[in-house]
Amino acid sequence: MGRLTLSMDRFVSDSDILARLPVAMLLVDAARRLLVFNVTAESLLGSDLARFRGRPLLGVDGPLPVGRGNEPLADVLGQAERTPTALHVEEVQASTWSGRPLLLDVTIQSQPGREPGAGFVLLLRDASEKRRIREQIKRADQLALLGEMSARVAHEVRTPLAALRGLVELLQADLAEHDRPRQYLERALKAVERQERLVETLLSFTHPEPESWQPVLVQELLEGLIAAWPGRRPALAIERTLMPVDGDPVLLSQVFTNLIQNALEASRDGEVAVRGLMDDRAVQVTVTNEGAAIPPELQERIFQPFFTTKPRGTGLGLAIARQIVEAHHGAIRVQSDGRTGTTFVVELPALLQPAAVAANA
Repeated sequence: MGRLTLSMDRFVSDSDILARLPVAMLLVDAARRLLVFNVTAESLLGSDLARFRGRPLLGVDGPLPVGRGNEPLADVLGQAERTPTALHVEEVQASTWSGRPLLLDVTIQSQPGREPGAGFVLLLRDASEKRRIREQIKRADQLALLGEMSARVAHEVRTPLAALRGLVELLQADLAEHDRPRQYLERALKAVERQERLVETLLSFTHPEPESWQPVLVQELLEGLIAAWPGRRPALAIERTLMPVDGDPVLLSQVFTNLIQNALEASRDGEVAVRGLMDDRAVQVTVTNEGAAIPPELQERIFQPFFTTKPRGTGLGLAIARQIVEAHHGAIRVQSDGRTGTTFVVELPALLQPAAVAANA
C-alpha cells in the first residue's frame, strides 16, 4: 500500500478526510502515547478515544491495555520499532479497554526520517469477517467432499448389510427359540443394526435440508420428546409461550434428541435441564448439564465431522445437528467455562403469524 509520508501536522490538518476512511488510523509518538485518531478508530475500538489522548496506547489506562490480551499487538509494535519499512501483520489478537475481543489486520509505518521523537502511524482493520468468510468457504468445501464420500460409502455398505440381515434372520427361523446358537445370531443381528444406524446417520449428514416446510410448535415437540424419553429424563422449563418456527419436526427432533442424549451421558448423575424461551424474534432452546465441561480449545472442534471425545462415538451427531439447524436458518453454539457444566444453545427464527399453525393443524 506504499509508504505513509504524512507528517504529524499534515496528519492533523487532513483529519477530516482521514475520518472518512474505512480503516482505523492512530498516530502515536515514540513513547507509544496516543496523539491523533479518526472516527473509524473510535468505532472499531468501541470508545471515545479523546479521553485516552496522551496516554500510552498499550498502557494499563490506555485504549488497548496489554494486561487484557494485547500482548500480540505489543509484539507487533515492537517489531515495527526495529523495522525501517512498513510492517503488515494479519489476524492479530487484541482486546478493547472494555474487554471486547478483536481480530485485526495491522499495518504500522514509522514517521519519515526516524528523527528522535518520531512516532508511528497504525492502520487497523477488523479481520473477523474475513476469517469468518474464509472458514465458511473452507467448511463448505469440506462438507461437500465429505457429503459425496458419505453417500458413496452408505450406498456401498447398505446392500451387503441388507443381505447379511436377511441371512441371519433365515438362520434364526430354522432354530428353536431356546437353541444356544440363536443367542449368537441375535448378537450378530444387533451388530448389523448398529451398522445400519451408522449408514442412516451418514445419509442424514448428506441430506440435512427439510423435505417439507411447516409450522412447528417447539414447545409441544420438546414436551412430547421428553415425555417419551426412556429412563432418566431431563427437566423441562418453558419460560413463556414459544412462537412457532418454520421447518421439519422430524429433523428438529433429531437435533434435540442428540443434544439431550449427549447431556445425559456427560452428566452421569448430574441434572440435565432443557429450557425454552423467546429471545427477541427467535425461539431459543438450551440444553444444560452440570457434569462434564468442554475445554475452550475443543469448543470450536466439536461441530466438526468425525470429531468425538467418546470412546465409541462416530463424531457425526453434533455435525449433523449443526447442519440441520443452519438449514433452518438458525444457529447452534456451545457455552462452557471449561470447568463445570456445558450448555448448548439452539436459536431458530420464529414465525410471527401463529394463525398459520392453526390453519395447518
